[in-house]
Amino acid sequence: MKQLKPKVSLAVVFSLGLILPLLFVLYMAGTLLSRHSETGNIWVTLLLLLSVVLTGPLFFISAGYLYEDLTKKVYLDPEKRQLLILILKRGKKLIITGQDVVESYRVSISSLRYRSYFFLKYSYILIVLKERKRVIITSLLCEPVHIERMLNLESNILEYYIPRIDRKLGEGILTASEFEVRVLEFEHNFLNHTESELKSIIRQKAVYTDYAREAASRLIHEKFKA
Repeated sequence: MKQLKPKVSLAVVFSLGLILPLLFVLYMAGTLLSRHSETGNIWVTLLLLLSVVLTGPLFFISAGYLYEDLTKKVYLDPEKRQLLILILKRGKKLIITGQDVVESYRVSISSLRYRSYFFLKYSYILIVLKERKRVIITSLLCEPVHIERMLNLESNILEYYIPRIDRKLGEGILTASEFEVRVLEFEHNFLNHTESELKSIIRQKAVYTDYAREAASRLIHEKFKA
C-alpha cells in the first residue's frame, strides 16, 4: 500500500498562490495609507480594489486545495484497486473501491486562455459514495486520472476558468432510502400499466429515471411473472 504525499512542486505553487496575493494586497494597502494627496489616494484605492479582484480567486482556491488534502491521509492499494482514506480531524477511515462509487466528477481548467493561466496546475476529483458521502482529492496529492484508472471510473468532466472546489457536486444523488421511496411512488403510479407498457418504460433510459424503471421492473415480476 502506497501513501500519497503532497508533490513538492505543486505544494510550492499552491503556497505561493496563497501567500503572494496576500502580500500584494497588504503592500497596496500600506501604500494607500502612506499617501496623503487626494488624487494619489484615489488611484491607490482603485489599484487596491483591482488587486483584490485579480488575486482573490487565486488566494481562496489555493487555501481550499491545501486545506482539503493536508487534513487527510490517502493510501493507494493497486493490487486490491482501492483507496484508504484517513480523515485526520475526525479520526475516520474510509476504504473505497470502484463498486462503492455512485458518481465521480473531474474538475479542471477549461483552456489555456489567459484567464486560466494561474490555475494550470489546479484540478481535483470528487467521488460520491453510497449514502451521498463525498471525498475530494486534489492534484496536490494525485492527478485525478490516476484515481480514475485505479478505480475504473468514468468521471463527469467539468471544466471551469477558475477550478474552485464545488462541494455541492453530487447533492442530487439519492440515498438508498430516498431511492426506495421514489420506487414505491412510481409503483403506485404504474399499478394499472400493462406488461408491454412497463417493458417500454424499462427500455427508455433517456426518458425515465432509474427509480421509475426499477418500479416498472418490480411490477412486471410481481404481476406477470408470479
